[in-house]
Amino acid sequence: MIRLLTWFAIATSMVLSACGTADAPSEPPANVSVAAGDGAAHLNWTAQDGHGYWVFYAPGTTLDYATRVSQPGYRSKYFTSLPATVTGLTNGTSYAFLVAAEKDGSPAGPSSPSMTVTPRSAGAEWNAATALPVAAMNGVAYSSSLKLFVAVGSAGAVYSSTDAKSWTARTSATGSDLYAVSFSSGRFIAVGADGAVIRSSNGIDWTAPTRPTGVTLRGITDYNGTAIAIGDSGTILLSGNGESWSTVSSGTTATLNAIASSSALGRVVIAGDVGTLLSSNSPAQSWQSLASGVSGALRGASFGRTSEGNNVFVVVGDASQALRSLDGINFAPASVPSGVDLRASAFGTQFVAVGANGAALTSRDGSQWLAADTGVSVNLHALTFGLDRFSALGTAGANLSSL
Repeated sequence: MIRLLTWFAIATSMVLSACGTADAPSEPPANVSVAAGDGAAHLNWTAQDGHGYWVFYAPGTTLDYATRVSQPGYRSKYFTSLPATVTGLTNGTSYAFLVAAEKDGSPAGPSSPSMTVTPRSAGAEWNAATALPVAAMNGVAYSSSLKLFVAVGSAGAVYSSTDAKSWTARTSATGSDLYAVSFSSGRFIAVGADGAVIRSSNGIDWTAPTRPTGVTLRGITDYNGTAIAIGDSGTILLSGNGESWSTVSSGTTATLNAIASSSALGRVVIAGDVGTLLSSNSPAQSWQSLASGVSGALRGASFGRTSEGNNVFVVVGDASQALRSLDGINFAPASVPSGVDLRASAFGTQFVAVGANGAALTSRDGSQWLAADTGVSVNLHALTFGLDRFSALGTAGANLSSL
């Protein structure tokens, strides 16, 4: 296998050096930089019209252009636009990068100097950006197909962002408080007070609100192309398009706050007040009530596949409550620092939870949780992961991101 990979790297290098007929650029790309991401590296440079760019990289602290193909783990990637992101890297491992340009199909020209970066798991370090002019931001979601973040909040506030740092206000056509948003079957769907539901195919232009129910909706997720919305009085609604909704019996009248799904496990988990936990492998038909061992409100739910290969559901809530399950049915308490009220959770390459007074926690597997410093003291209500970073928002328009 090693010989095969080495042969492939050499063959790729020969193609890069010989495939073009035009003259190669005589100068290396200018202003090249590289920054760590979560399992990724972000590169930038001053691009020139008509040029394409090769990024060469390998594990280690240096990479020589002339002998790069012989370095173990060597890879290359071609870019025609910026920013350039190399994914599939191992957190905690150093990687060396080179960038070289080509023009009109020429061979690659001279490379930039070797640069080193070490990817790291997002969630331990946070940066606060300009707060949004909203009383509270309550929900946030990311679409990988649109490469867009959407956040919703009080009085119908809707914002979109391409980087989870700078946000642009959008018109939602509703004054109802919005509590959650998700991307399902090619559209963003946001839900809120008095059953308000709004939709957008691009995160920018939003429909007028519909109200499939009169009760407040507090959570929403996508499960295999079906949107599942939850809310007060045990309400569960299902929709294939965000417009027509059907009601499913939950078997409870408790307020339902958070929902997470896993196609890998074929299961959906809902968390709510008074320790309510529901689970289903057939959301349109029946829901199973689970023993949580918790009496307080559960407010956040997420799913992730850990580095050990485990499929894990995590549920968090008031009074330092956190639960973990490998099957979405049997939940066990996790170890959490005391005195923390948690409002939301999400998964990147590790689990992150945020909550009251700027609290943030991280966990590799959802079992042991460690405190992280966000630098803020406001309540954080919303959390998502995209572009190998976490985005957290909350009271007074709090706007944080973590790499």
